[in-house]
Amino acid sequence: VAAIDGRDEMAVLNVISGNITIETILNNGSTTSTDTTDNWADTAIHRLKVLVAKDGAVTYKIDGVAPSTTAAFSFDAGEVVTPMMYVLQASDLAGSMVLRKLTVTSDKGSLEE
Repeated sequence: VAAIDGRDEMAVLNVISGNITIETILNNGSTTSTDTTDNWADTAIHRLKVLVAKDGAVTYKIDGVAPSTTAAFSFDAGEVVTPMMYVLQASDLAGSMVLRKLTVTSDKGSLEE
């Protein structure tokens, strides 16, 4: 899917121009956006987590704590959730985004890259 909003289901922490936003889609509906009021400054390093419980409940973490403003969201029971990372960088930026670690954990074990 070319656009992040074109997905059928989604729960993400989206960073646009330093503004960290929770964005969700359920059952091919419209994207719902919630401004966390947390921001990401140039050259700063942060750890973002999107956690999905077995019952579909989603929680978010920024540097290990809940965002200043959060949103309740749950995937449907039995929904298959696939982790993703989507990066779109403005062409006028001199630096680069570096993914240092990606961890995917399920009831069948964990995968770290």
